[in-house]
Amino acid sequence: MGEVMSGAWPDFSFGAAKDPLATHASYQDAAPWITDCPLMLPPGAILVDDRGTGWWQAADDPQGIALPISGAVNQTLLGLDLAATAALWNGARLDLLAAQSGFGRLDLS
Repeated sequence: MGEVMSGAWPDFSFGAAKDPLATHASYQDAAPWITDCPLMLPPGAILVDDRGTGWWQAADDPQGIALPISGAVNQTLLGLDLAATAALWNGARLDLLAAQSGFGRLDLS
């Protein structure tokens, strides 16, 4: 977990899509029986609250969207600027898969 890979990700154009859960909503509209939805999250960071719960927080809106992370968070990832993050959202928690940082691609699965 947290292994760094070389190579850059493609340029993801997040454009005006401020809500990373819009993809989940469209999946639920099309197939409400699907529980896990793949998401590509815009720039953000991973933080931990006072209870030790990990959160992904959007970089451009610190008072806005924050999504809880399933399971323990690798401490080396805390506060790291993430350009994009791939995750699965089950409607309640994120399962982190990979992220792109200034250090390269991070394997988070």
